[in-house]
Amino acid sequence: MRPRLALAVLCVILALARRATDQANAPNGSVAPGDNDMDQTTYQQTKPIPTETLEGRIEITPGVAGGKPRIAGRRITVQNVAIWHEWLGRTADEIATEYDLTLADVHAALAYYYAHQEEIDRSIRDSERFAEALRARTPSKLALVAA
Repeated sequence: MRPRLALAVLCVILALARRATDQANAPNGSVAPGDNDMDQTTYQQTKPIPTETLEGRIEITPGVAGGKPRIAGRRITVQNVAIWHEWLGRTADEIATEYDLTLADVHAALAYYYAHQEEIDRSIRDSERFAEALRARTPSKLALVAA
């Protein structure tokens, strides 16, 4: 249910952003989509939907954050956001507030996660296995002192 809700929220955000852009770019005296009875599909065929809105918010840079997809200009990975939201139960508002992000950044990261969920979940499992192997090879000094 959560993936559908996040996708629905993202669709609403993108639709509102597109409408605001359309109204800002409409020449004086012209009518933006939604302000008249013109069919939306007709409008979409005549003017392509900008895709840089979502794509510009997620970056993949070799050598930064292990080359994992991350929020543009930050070292916060999509994987981090997915863990906080899906596994720790934090809301998008909580994540945005705690890490000084916009809601659009958080929703873009979640949309990217849902679009690449299998790949990112595999990466999370691989990281967990690596951490477990490291713990097995390197016992905790606190555990040795307590023993």
